[in-house]
Amino acid sequence: FVHWDVTGLPPGDFDLRAVATDVFGSSDAAPGLISVSVDPVNFEVRETDQGGGRVKKEQSVNNAVPNTLAAAESGSAVVTKVMIPAGAVSASTTVVTLQVNPAGAPPHASDALPVGVTLEVNLGNGQSLLAGGQTAALVFNYPDSDGDGVVDGTTLRAAKLSIVTYDAQAGRWKQEFAAEVDQTARTVTGRTSHFSFFSLIGAAAANLSAATVYPNPWKPNGGNPDEGKGYVPGD
Repeated sequence: FVHWDVTGLPPGDFDLRAVATDVFGSSDAAPGLISVSVDPVNFEVRETDQGGGRVKKEQSVNNAVPNTLAAAESGSAVVTKVMIPAGAVSASTTVVTLQVNPAGAPPHASDALPVGVTLEVNLGNGQSLLAGGQTAALVFNYPDSDGDGVVDGTTLRAAKLSIVTYDAQAGRWKQEFAAEVDQTARTVTGRTSHFSFFSLIGAAAANLSAATVYPNPWKPNGGNPDEGKGYVPGD
């Protein structure tokens, strides 16, 4: 993806084409197009790069149909999606705001390693709990360019990633729902009944620097009781 700055364009309709070129230099002769309207007043989508990897996206949604919103930080190929089912919003139309890496995001515990972005989701009508017992899908993308099942730049196994939610009342992040990892698509998906802060994390490796191995060596049949007996404090 690429963030396109349209603030310098006059209001009006524009056709966008993505032209693919193969390794032999041949380009697609008839690429498809999509049409967009640039309207600084009556817009349906507004995405603002706030710098420092922070992005704010506002999008109008119609409660009569399913809605999918996607946002990502600048300079990254990591995209996060929120998929809201029809009938989940208490108003016929409202604005959903996604903030990627918001400045006010609570810090994580020391044993949790964030992967990619932290996402804050808000509904413009003030609603936080989805209507009718419905749930929205959160789809986090994670980087694994070589497909080895390990998050790029870390030792975190993709299969062990989870999505956590910030509980404002308890003042901590917690896992509220199970997450499904798709290592082919490099996504982690979970379903939530309310909107808040969300983050994709992996567990930090245990710190074994203070561990004591006893007895060492262990020779249960060696005839030396100090090398074959169980640990007793003070012994």
